[in-house]
Amino acid sequence: MYSPNAFCTLLVLCPCLLLLEAKRDFTIDLYTLNISVADRTLVKSANYHLYGTKIIYLDFILTRSLNDFGLKASVDMIRKDNRYMNVFKMDTHGCDALKSSHDKMNLLKVIFREIFRVSNIPRKCPIAANKKYFINNFTLREDDFPPIFPSLEFQMKIEISVDRDEKATGIIKGRIRK
Repeated sequence: MYSPNAFCTLLVLCPCLLLLEAKRDFTIDLYTLNISVADRTLVKSANYHLYGTKIIYLDFILTRSLNDFGLKASVDMIRKDNRYMNVFKMDTHGCDALKSSHDKMNLLKVIFREIFRVSNIPRKCPIAANKKYFINNFTLREDDFPPIFPSLEFQMKIEISVDRDEKATGIIKGRIRK
């Protein structure tokens, strides 16, 4: 015999499973990439490029190894009146973020998973001196986000600091459109 509870559970789970496998009705476009290096004594070289509206390339070489660094990340929604509304903010040790990025279920996990997929950046410190690190073909893939997402413009900002001094800042602006 069928249990009424099992039937109710099935009625609830089926739409949820369909929603997880649903086709995304939006696309993520990037339109600005800007990286500024405040301390050239730490960064020997840095090159970056945004290809089209999807793909980011970055390479850099450090003059000294990084055994610890600060990492600030934020995501802001850009409103129609050009005001920014913060939707995600994090301030942590960079080495901790590298090690534990696969443990957390949030936006940072999505970003780090893609970085590790397309780069030679280590998953733990130190980040060695005089070695060319690269992020090649980084994309924000629609399948990594919930199937229902509103149209909006956004800015992601990442700041890297050493000994509490800001060393580099990266800003990515983009839009989610239907």
